[in-house]
Amino acid sequence: MRRTLTTLLLASTLGLSTPVLAKSFGYDTTIAAPVTSAIKLDIVIGDELAHRAENLPTRLSDRSPGVRGFRSGFTANGYIGTREMDILIKNLDKKMRRALTKKGVEVDDTAATTLRLVITEAKNNRPTHRQISRDPALSFKSIGLGGAEIEGELLDASGESLGTLSYSYFERDLSFVANRANGVWSDANRAFRRAARHTAKTLSQ
Repeated sequence: MRRTLTTLLLASTLGLSTPVLAKSFGYDTTIAAPVTSAIKLDIVIGDELAHRAENLPTRLSDRSPGVRGFRSGFTANGYIGTREMDILIKNLDKKMRRALTKKGVEVDDTAATTLRLVITEAKNNRPTHRQISRDPALSFKSIGLGGAEIEGELLDASGESLGTLSYSYFERDLSFVANRANGVWSDANRAFRRAARHTAKTLSQ
């Protein structure tokens, strides 16, 4: 499952004139039984997203229309920056550990059972330092629609799959974003929190 969504720039004067659209989100899992032992988290960045750390998207369809040029990484969904990949991993790890612990699921880096999570997509609400360095027309006041998509698999000690999971959330209301997206990854972090809550519930039931 993959959902792509055009990232738009919003001038503050246009915030109230943007039409309100439904939000895009969803959780799916094939994990049928709760875990009874500790789990280890293994979080990585998907290949396409990793490519976009220092490049534009491979597929032209993943680049937003109306891009001003190859330097404009924010509007083209590229040149996010290598540093941001580490930030995304740390943010998801923190939220996942918190949600699992709250539900009584032990997280142990030496555990035999592994929950492998791949951040397959992430779109930022504000330009990253790398994007601003490439395009002087951008600033931290520039704003766009964000979100994230995660795919995961639960593996036992032998590497056999115990089931998969996926979660996707992309904000579609630009005026809503303008009123509360103060961070670079506001919507992506919202997706991580929700994915963590769903996952914790699945693994603890």
